[in-house]
Amino acid sequence: MYKKGILILAAGRGTRLNTAMPKPLVNFAGKSFLNHILDALPKANTHVVISPNNYAAFKSQFPSTRFIMQKTALGTGDAVKAAIAALSECDSTIVLCADMPLIPKNLIQELFNLSPGNRVVGFKPSDLSQYGLIETTGKHITKILEPPFHHQTKSTIANSGIIEISKNTLPQVCNISPCKISKEFYLTQLIQPQHLFSLFHYKGDATHLTGINTPTQLAELEEIHLKHLQEQLSLIAHVEQINAVYLNRMPKIGKNVKIGRHVHFYGEVTIGDYSVVATGSIITDSKIGQNVHIKPYSIISHSVIEDDVILGPFCQVQQNSKIQQHSIVGNFVEITRSQLGNNTKAKHLCYIGDSIISHHVNIGAGAITCNYDPIRRKKFQTIIGSYCQIGANVSLIAPIQIQDHTIIGAGTVLCKDTKSYQIVYTHRMIKTKPQAQILTDDY
Repeated sequence: MYKKGILILAAGRGTRLNTAMPKPLVNFAGKSFLNHILDALPKANTHVVISPNNYAAFKSQFPSTRFIMQKTALGTGDAVKAAIAALSECDSTIVLCADMPLIPKNLIQELFNLSPGNRVVGFKPSDLSQYGLIETTGKHITKILEPPFHHQTKSTIANSGIIEISKNTLPQVCNISPCKISKEFYLTQLIQPQHLFSLFHYKGDATHLTGINTPTQLAELEEIHLKHLQEQLSLIAHVEQINAVYLNRMPKIGKNVKIGRHVHFYGEVTIGDYSVVATGSIITDSKIGQNVHIKPYSIISHSVIEDDVILGPFCQVQQNSKIQQHSIVGNFVEITRSQLGNNTKAKHLCYIGDSIISHHVNIGAGAITCNYDPIRRKKFQTIIGSYCQIGANVSLIAPIQIQDHTIIGAGTVLCKDTKSYQIVYTHRMIKTKPQAQILTDDY
């Protein structure tokens, strides 16, 4: 069984993109260029060539990735030369550019399925003027003509920048001569009569192999990517106005899901059967259960919403919160790093942070958990048992634990734990009510 390696060229300065960060770390549809490319790769001996000046920035985002330093940016040939030792055990190496965030998984897999060899991936972009054009004789490439020499060829197949180099050919990178004008070493100079390269013609969507060099190209490719995702979404969900929905990744959508205007989806989003996401809502990296109704202008991020929940309008659920079945989070309610149990309701103007709230709890309007202690500069937890009633404008000073069946009267500021079946009138008056008189019905 042969072994193939992957080398990603990410040491370019990217000055035309006019960004302070390295170009491969620029955001595209919610992830960096390099993140998109790494996600498309199979498991392989993968290395990324970068500039030593950018090592800290890359390593902080990709701690497990293996990096190779290109001390001076002297072209693609010089970048591959820096990696020869790391790739010496590979039967062939697939070289990729780090500015193609839409590179398809199936293309890389196809290249992996082929026997090791020398090949260049060509494609047919709508604008040939930005690419070298590939000339062939039979199955082999004779030369690649850069834009100034396009008049010398009738070829319409462009060089994508993806090249596979066999183990025997790879050491010849050291013999590439520099360009007389730029003084850089170009990998395409490997294509010589003694090193035969074949053409792999990619016939899929040309935008998948489009490189990004300028802010205009970045915006254009993001727009194309968005339209493609919108088309996919319109096939699986009932969307009120598809061109008014923004998404940077395709969500997993169940049956009979309804999506309103100006809804935004970011990252990994799952929405269960029969759920509704109304106008202006924003969902980021969250899982939405079945038959959930998200009312207008609600924001959900990094959280789990279980089945039959009602959210909003104008609510926010964030930072690893969990709303369990049949609960209601109403207008102008914020839930942060908290869990609400089954059949719990917080319908109006509440802040619930760093809390674990059990089932069948009713939180009154204006109630808040005071989770931050400015003296100790630390956040503390609030725990509320089942069948509790928290009155309007109650302030719970964490750390605090409210036991089952507690009733806290409106306006109370409470900083002490309660026992089960107690009624708290103010922060000073606590009475215990007989168990038989406590109602445990749904509120």
